[in-house]
Amino acid sequence: SLAMAEDEGAARAQSDQPDAVAAMLPPDAPEGHAAHSAVKLHGMSREALLRSVFFLKSPTGGKISFQLSVQGCNGNPDVAMRLGRWFYVQMVDHGMSREEGARQRDAWYATFRAAESKVQPPKSSPAAADAPKPPLKREHSDDLGAAPRSPKHSAKKAAARQACTNDHVGGLTEAQEEEVLRLLGEAPEERPKLHWIRSIRSCRFDEPASCTVSYDRAQAITRRVAERIAFLCHARYLAGERRKKVAEFRQAAYSIAQAVLAGAGEGGGLASGTHK
Repeated sequence: SLAMAEDEGAARAQSDQPDAVAAMLPPDAPEGHAAHSAVKLHGMSREALLRSVFFLKSPTGGKISFQLSVQGCNGNPDVAMRLGRWFYVQMVDHGMSREEGARQRDAWYATFRAAESKVQPPKSSPAAADAPKPPLKREHSDDLGAAPRSPKHSAKKAAARQACTNDHVGGLTEAQEEEVLRLLGEAPEERPKLHWIRSIRSCRFDEPASCTVSYDRAQAITRRVAERIAFLCHARYLAGERRKKVAEFRQAAYSIAQAVLAGAGEGGGLASGTHK
């Protein structure tokens, strides 16, 4: 589409610009090294969803992935690819563990953020900073300040806060919650950082793609169940599934919880068809 073409063009333009971050990077993989063909740029054209990825065989014979987000690499696809090739060389040729790679990747992200903050232009000029600011507009206030909230309004807000922090906002009992977790299956070892959004009762992760899992009453989901679903969705993204497939899995997981709440939660659940 036209929007995707524009996004790709912007990414190429940014990659072509001189970048002080590139000077910090370790040496690229030697010419002809397998890293040049193993590391691929995956994801959608938007910067937040692009990532460099490569796969390695695990000691148990399975397949593990390692990835770097373009957004975390100063928004530069070339930096993400070059650093991805360096990690490939370290893991394949020098025995770096995946855990150590993840620690060093986070350190690189922090380095890029620090470098970017040093070159950010000021948000406003000194003249603008010295300009008088208009007085704040107060609504529903009198000469003594803002009007006090009614007791009924305060009680509603307190109840809403309690609902957001309640571990069983979905109405499941503890026994039902354990049954839902059993049917969903064990959480994978690799787990993303989750952002909990109390205002809309959901949790979200952003890499390798953004995904939001609700824990509201309509879905009959507790926070623990939402967390498990998010971890399993993340595992599916790492396995290469597309957004539509992950969304279908998330909806099936919601249905599992609703069936348990209705008293019909039996069988093998989703474990047999999820992360392996």
